Amino acid sequence: MNTLCKLASFAPLALGLSLSLAGCGDDKGPSQGHDHDQDHDHVGDTDGGTGDAGDDASYPGTPCDPSLPPLMAGTEQLGNAAGKIKGKLVSSDPLPLLKGNANWVVDFTTKDGVPLTDLEFIDVYTYMPVHGHHGTFKPTPKQLTEPGRYEFDGFNFTMRGPWQVRFELSSEAAGGDDYLIFDVCVEEE
Repeated sequence: MNTLCKLASFAPLALGLSLSLAGCGDDKGPSQGHDHDQDHDHVGDTDGGTGDAGDDASYPGTPCDPSLPPLMAGTEQLGNAAGKIKGKLVSSDPLPLLKGNANWVVDFTTKDGVPLTDLEFIDVYTYMPVHGHHGTFKPTPKQLTEPGRYEFDGFNFTMRGPWQVRFELSSEAAGGDDYLIFDVCVEEE
């Protein structure tokens, strides 16, 4: 870590001030923009790990796990908290997923398949676990006419690679809170 960053890291304690150390890194260069305690690398990064490779077609991104099943209409995910809520992908535009925005239609039911009409969306977002960052925009759920069916415009994938689409939900009919995670692979545009 360079001398200025070392000194700045002690300044808040001595002066009671808050300093931003976002640009501080080790002697090998600037911070990669996320937690490096996670086990991953940046092979081929042309952007210092920020995920913004611009138009550089040689940027390989982070490869997807080849054992991850492809996303398709009919893909189901049971809630991860207690298995109270089930989500089933009706459609995705585009499919396969591409870097940028995607629109989804999802059916939400109880674990026994009863459509949920009292669903509350606590949070809905995309997340890239290998880099520890979210997509830029959050989609807004829109209830469709079919019970338990919702449309989501604008799932945002800022780079290619492995992502998660996360739904934090609540439904009294299903027995309370639950969350669903769809693991997906995003390809280049």
